[in-house]
Amino acid sequence: MIINDMIKYENQTIKWIATEFNNGNLYVDDSFQRRYVWLKKHQIRLIETILMGYVIPEIYIWKVGTNPDTGDTKFSIVDGQQRIGAIVSFLNGDFKLNKAYLSEKNADYSGKYFSELTPTEKENIWGYSLSLRKILQDVKREDIVNLFLRLNSTDKSLNPQELRNAEYDGLFIKNAMEIARFDFWQKYRVFSADALRRMGDVEFISSLLIFLRKGIESEITQSGINQMYDMYNDQYDEAEEDKTNVECILNQMDKIVTKDESGEFAKFVRKNTHLYTIFIAIYKILLKYKNMSGEQIKNIIEFYSKYENSYDKISMEYRELFQEGTRAKANRIRRVKILSDVIEGKIKI
Repeated sequence: MIINDMIKYENQTIKWIATEFNNGNLYVDDSFQRRYVWLKKHQIRLIETILMGYVIPEIYIWKVGTNPDTGDTKFSIVDGQQRIGAIVSFLNGDFKLNKAYLSEKNADYSGKYFSELTPTEKENIWGYSLSLRKILQDVKREDIVNLFLRLNSTDKSLNPQELRNAEYDGLFIKNAMEIARFDFWQKYRVFSADALRRMGDVEFISSLLIFLRKGIESEITQSGINQMYDMYNDQYDEAEEDKTNVECILNQMDKIVTKDESGEFAKFVRKNTHLYTIFIAIYKILLKYKNMSGEQIKNIIEFYSKYENSYDKISMEYRELFQEGTRAKANRIRRVKILSDVIEGKIKI
């Protein structure tokens, strides 16, 4: 089957796009689409482009069926999520056309919400014609995903994790995304807003799951993560066990933070490289002792409270291991060994 033969070309107004989107007939399939990425400046520039009457790139949508109760046709957005999201958000009054991001600083629409535009400007937006490529329902989902990847492979808009989100729909990534919903991450602001938009949380959590499955010596490079997604795509019997273990370790970290009067430990929990090491060290302690003792909790709190101002041999080595390359296998192993020994009291700082 040649996909190009299964695509119809037509134009639709923004009015049609907004109505179908708000009615749920035009939607984003997040099983392969990335999270909403555009910042306000990108959204504003798009709206300005429309107001200026310039052309914007075409949008791909895929017919997925018909609502049996209303007869409305359902479409999945294959390419154009950012553009449609920006348009609908502006129409809904979610942002104004901030002057700082406009090329025409003194335009009449500068600084205005949609509701504040002139009648003519509103009419121009509603009537603006978008180029659509409608993909017929007969096209298989795997071909749609390949098309999405192909459309996004010619530029740098998608990072490796976003590409994985499009390519894989298996058990491993689903488990990582469920763990990403744990309250811990937001409570301690582990991931920035940009990292969340670009699925940095899912990639980091994937590295934790890789450790639980393959140990500390496993590869956490991009190719290594891809291999794990392949291996555990269709069968992942340990998924619930891994999720429970992650939750248990995060709960232990939470307890340590509450006992740390200095507040220093929480600072390192917010840093992914430190969090990765702390996660593995605590896992090893819990595996060996079932629970962390009061003395062990005291040891890790004391270590991090002195971390930045300690100049003993071990503390300096530990800091250097983070500076020399956090993903290097030998460095990872040595960092975990040091921290584990500190927690167990084998090393006194």
